[in-house]
Amino acid sequence: ARILASARRARRSYAHTFADGCCLKWSARRRRGRRIGAASAGAVGRAVHGRTTSCRRLFAQQNKIDSLEKLLIQTNDTLLQTKLLKQIGDANMGMNDYTKALKYYFNALTLAEKKSDDAIAATIESNISIAYLELEKMPESLDYVNHAIKKYEKLNDRKNLASAYNTLA
Repeated sequence: ARILASARRARRSYAHTFADGCCLKWSARRRRGRRIGAASAGAVGRAVHGRTTSCRRLFAQQNKIDSLEKLLIQTNDTLLQTKLLKQIGDANMGMNDYTKALKYYFNALTLAEKKSDDAIAATIESNISIAYLELEKMPESLDYVNHAIKKYEKLNDRKNLASAYNTLA
């Protein structure tokens, strides 16, 4: 409680945006030459939730998403945009925000299919399948994992094929 009170006095703002209430964003204000960041997120995480790992992990994931979105805006290369959209989707999956991850995965899948890149498209379809599985939408999950399996068989990619079959099970 004492740490939380000192965080309030320093006017450090955080936003609780997830169901578990973890500290996601901290302002980057400077106070007496110190930058407020992940350490502060850990301190408030301990005070509010009794743990720091999930707060720090979510803070790091959000920073990763922000930097990837900046790169996405700056590039015109379709292949790079596809990979960046996939990585942003992966980061959202890591934060358990599956609907947002699906949005990025579908955008990446559209670009991958335009480029006729079956390897990336199959990986994205496999990730879409996992996201639907987490959202308990089994028919959609089965559709996408079957698409991924067909592409992996065509590419003779045994490692990812095994992973897709594991998702199917």
